[in-house]
Amino acid sequence: MLADLDALLEAIKRRAYEHKLTPTIGRSHGIHAEPVTFGLKMAEAYAEFDAPARRGWSQRAEIATCAISGAVGTFANIDPRVEAHVAAKLGLDDRTRVDAGRSRATAMPCSSQRSA
Repeated sequence: MLADLDALLEAIKRRAYEHKLTPTIGRSHGIHAEPVTFGLKMAEAYAEFDAPARRGWSQRAEIATCAISGAVGTFANIDPRVEAHVAAKLGLDDRTRVDAGRSRATAMPCSSQRSA
């Protein structure tokens, strides 16, 4: 999905440059306004899609981990090499840090936490 979003961004960017001098009617509150270019409208669309795309890539890096080390992460029922093999096949990071889950949980405080 993120790769598709990147392809969409590339297409929008291409159209923005292609139509940077193509005049079109500007709009304000759904009413005709000052003339703008279609390239400007495409650049605005690019900006709207770019922020979520960047956020998606950074979130993927945070959550795309492989953790099949058992209920409490002790590898009591599976060899650690199995986790490493599965992670490599799926293109994921194998969780070697004990606090991997805790660091993600503290990165985004829930709404019930109040600041002091």
